[in-house]
Amino acid sequence: MVPIARVSNTILAVAVKADSPYATMKDFTEAARKAPGQLNCAMVQGITEFTFWGYEAAEGLKIAQVPYRDITASAVDLGEGRVDIVMLSYAMMQSQLQAGRIRALVVNNATRAPVAPDVPTAREAGYPSLEVEGLIGLFGIKSLSNELKQKIAADVKTVSADPAIPERLRATGQVVNYGGSNDFTDAITAQRAKIAATVRAIDFKPKL
Repeated sequence: MVPIARVSNTILAVAVKADSPYATMKDFTEAARKAPGQLNCAMVQGITEFTFWGYEAAEGLKIAQVPYRDITASAVDLGEGRVDIVMLSYAMMQSQLQAGRIRALVVNNATRAPVAPDVPTAREAGYPSLEVEGLIGLFGIKSLSNELKQKIAADVKTVSADPAIPERLRATGQVVNYGGSNDFTDAITAQRAKIAATVRAIDFKPKL
């Protein structure tokens, strides 16, 4: 498969219970540092996990991870106080945020999210290790002609300029972030490099 065009970014965020004593990401980090293994977390499997593990490694933390068969349930559990912190897509936690049961400490994207303009980015909060983009885009088979790839990318760019699209994506916790094949490829390459660095830092061994 080859990247054709980047379409959007999923908004990812780190959240705690609404009445949690952790007002900032720094508050949580310092609490976790003082109580190794006593706080727990929940994350979407895959790149979100590796990003959070990278944050733990960078900060010298040990946080217990709660496994989920259905990770969407973790937002409810956070609101009930059964887990201490979660890192999920904004869409997964949106109902709990709107109900005032949980609150976001940071968004993991490189820029602030339009749906939560007052929530700082992880980098702004002082934790660049938590920065990650939820890349969404179109891929095609390797044999796809360059002409067709360019045509599809041009069509995506045209559609992305429609004022209705940002609003529709916003409802699903995404933001428009159009990029051509080269932009999309570069973003994927950078993300792979960051995850590879985390793998080395935590000496990750895949489960067989």
